[in-house]
Amino acid sequence: MPGREGETIMSEATARHKLPYIMPLQAQSHVLHNEALRRLDALVHISVASRATTAPPTAPGEGEAHLIAAAGAGGAFAGHGGELAVFEDGAWVFLEPAPGWIVHVRDEAILLVRMQGGWTQMVLGGTVRADRLGVNAAPDDTNRLAVKSDAALFSHAAETGGSGAMRLMLNKRVAADTASLLYQTGWSGRAEMGLAGNDDWHLKVSADGTAWTDALVVAGATGRVGIGTAAPSTRLDVAGAVRVGGYMAAALPDAATAGAGAIAYVQDAGPGPVPAFSDGTAWHALCRTGFERIYVRASPSAGQALTGDMDRLAFGTVHANEGAGWDGPANRFVAPRAAIYQFNVSVRFDQLPSGGHTRLLLMRNGSSEGFTLGHAVIGAGASGDFHTLTVCSALERDEV
Repeated sequence: MPGREGETIMSEATARHKLPYIMPLQAQSHVLHNEALRRLDALVHISVASRATTAPPTAPGEGEAHLIAAAGAGGAFAGHGGELAVFEDGAWVFLEPAPGWIVHVRDEAILLVRMQGGWTQMVLGGTVRADRLGVNAAPDDTNRLAVKSDAALFSHAAETGGSGAMRLMLNKRVAADTASLLYQTGWSGRAEMGLAGNDDWHLKVSADGTAWTDALVVAGATGRVGIGTAAPSTRLDVAGAVRVGGYMAAALPDAATAGAGAIAYVQDAGPGPVPAFSDGTAWHALCRTGFERIYVRASPSAGQALTGDMDRLAFGTVHANEGAGWDGPANRFVAPRAAIYQFNVSVRFDQLPSGGHTRLLLMRNGSSEGFTLGHAVIGAGASGDFHTLTVCSALERDEV
């Protein structure tokens, strides 16, 4: 058949949309021309009422279009599942969708594109929707969103009616699944944080991407924090040694600023380093060991006469002074470091004064009654027999 100059028409319709050609010597050629126009009217900027129609509406309007559901079609639509139905000149015309068709579905306010094997939704409520999205990268079935960029920004939308908050949500199906952020080097995992295999929050690290160590776990049921343990049994459970900051005593932070309960390591407290804590007002040292031996044994000079109130006994004979706590010239013991010290003082009196009473006091820092750690009282009558008074007490040095 002759066609446009220089070409031969091999069919009676166009290849893509099957628009009928007007053939040579065609009788009533206007019929074919009008049919082609109707076909173009249906296919250009396609808009359908629904994509789930299974039966013809009772009173369709001229040009009304529907995507017939793939299954369950009946009535005049029977046998046309998945096709485009257009009402023209009082009858339904059925068109088989082809790849590349774009259809607007009015009842859902979405845009569909025909791909090989089916329709793909592209727009929902004015928002682009795709099965995969790549930004300078190729997405796949696992990584449906792939981005190659030096940075990615997620910001609040207060300027456009948002609340001003910004929350990134990762949702998993069940507790045994994982919802996490994985950090990699050269596509090999090095750190991961999130809900990894249960509903506890994990921070994990790896040197090779294969062997992983839980560095920190927060139990979802209790809020307990575990460092080096996956099952913390206390508010903070550390499976190993803990190191706190070291200071010279003169450089300790202000106790009030550090707050009650703060802990520091004092490197020059007394003759040795000790840990210390703040009570919100001052720093107090903790004993370095459970029972550190600081031993003093001294005796008062024989025959000391005590004649006045608050006379002091002079311990002039020193038998042992391990730890150098006894200050002989000052006749006193100076606690060399923070610890609890046990004192045992025993004095024999050959003669007691007549009337009144006698007592033996152990004083701290020169104070008497207010800091008396213990005393013993012996009778009022004079006697030729000797008597012994004993004081046993414990004093603590806790200041740094």
